[in-house]
Amino acid sequence: MRVKIFQDLVCPWCYIGKSRFDEALEIVRSSRPDFQVEVSFGPYQLDPTAPEGEAKPVIEAYAAKFGGMEKAKRILERVTEAAHQAGLEMNMNVAKRANTQLAHRLLLTAQPINAQALLDALYRAYFVDGMNIADHLTLRNLAASAGMSSSSIDLVLETDFAQEQLANDIKMAHETGITAVPTFVFEDQWAVSGAQEPEFFVRVMNKLADA
Repeated sequence: MRVKIFQDLVCPWCYIGKSRFDEALEIVRSSRPDFQVEVSFGPYQLDPTAPEGEAKPVIEAYAAKFGGMEKAKRILERVTEAAHQAGLEMNMNVAKRANTQLAHRLLLTAQPINAQALLDALYRAYFVDGMNIADHLTLRNLAASAGMSSSSIDLVLETDFAQEQLANDIKMAHETGITAVPTFVFEDQWAVSGAQEPEFFVRVMNKLADA
């Protein structure tokens, strides 16, 4: 089974949704020992106009987008509680919103060998450790920790490698009707939007596996 997860690296519901999907995947595998799944990650940018190389407290970005600091605080409190219920650590009080273009290009270059480890490292860096995931040194260290070669990392950080692929992938996502993330596309045909509960993903995978 093929599953492509469209996500942005500063999207809290993407972080939660992937965790719930991973939990569901383990449940399905435990009941279906021969179950095979190929997971890949599609890029999406919630704010492609965010300045490159610049990071600011996430609450400021939310306040500007959603109409004030009080609304931003309520949204962040709600999503943090949802993360905690999913067993995830989330420190939005230290998160720094930044342009995710470089991080997406690294993730595209890493696929499929190191993509899972890199995505998890990027999520943790942003949502837990308050790192600037647009910073070159930060990205270099995260990519290296995920097993990417120094030559692959240099190719992304020092040239425009994968820039065209990123633009084309995001354009294709929009053209196929993806307007929000996370979106999980099963077998290139069936799309599931949102951070669904693990039980929902289990039902979807079992149904498709039995088809």
